[in-house]
Amino acid sequence: MKSVFKYKTAVWVDLVLPTRDEIEEVVKEYDIDPLVARELILPSPKHHIESRRNYVYLALHFPALNQVSKLRVNQEVDFIIGKNFVITTRYEPIDAVDNFAKKLEVNSILEKHAPGEPRDVIFFGILRELSRSILGQLSDIDDWIKEIESQIFKGNEKKMVFSLSQVSRHLLDFRKVSLPYNEAFKTLEKSAEKLFGEEFQFSLDGVTEEFRKIELTVRSLTESVEELRETNNSLLRIKDNSLMKFVTTLNLITSIMVGIALVWLGYLAIAPK
Repeated sequence: MKSVFKYKTAVWVDLVLPTRDEIEEVVKEYDIDPLVARELILPSPKHHIESRRNYVYLALHFPALNQVSKLRVNQEVDFIIGKNFVITTRYEPIDAVDNFAKKLEVNSILEKHAPGEPRDVIFFGILRELSRSILGQLSDIDDWIKEIESQIFKGNEKKMVFSLSQVSRHLLDFRKVSLPYNEAFKTLEKSAEKLFGEEFQFSLDGVTEEFRKIELTVRSLTESVEELRETNNSLLRIKDNSLMKFVTTLNLITSIMVGIALVWLGYLAIAPK
């Protein structure tokens, strides 16, 4: 599906699960290299940046967490950034991008134009919406961790072993996706320096900081989970030790009782009748 949004002098073409005809149409209209166009058809395995004479191609991945089933999803958005246009390609609906499209439509209607180069308003606006979405998901994970902590101190240590492993796995996936952002934006800075000027670089610095918050948040939450895991393991060991002491004491008492019973039976067997 192809959607076109106009903002001042810039155009945003948003392609969701694009057909080959839609890709070819965009390629012709915006003079896109066929090799780059081929990248738009299929998802990329990792972050990817290419610089051309009149635009920059950028493929970025974004982690997502399904709150219902707690499944991890790796979402991709491909960007082509030109002088007065932004083209995005995605292979599924992404709420953050759709939300920005709605905001852009409302701003156009109300004529509430953000300051700065129109192309930058679109491109960095999409990135900021995506970073806020990721931070929102990490906030949900933080709430999840707090609930696990509550359950641990309610005596549900064994039940929380799986939950701790599950949340750790999610954070590991978030970390894998978020770690390359800094390097990707550095490469983008070098690629876009001559094409887009200082204002673009200034906006890019701001977005880089926002994505840096994601990395720091993931690291902080990971440390919290590790501390909780240690606490949970300690409580489990204490319970296991207490149980072992109880079993040992019970066995000892049982052995004594059996010994007494055997002695008594032996006495009865030899006692005169």
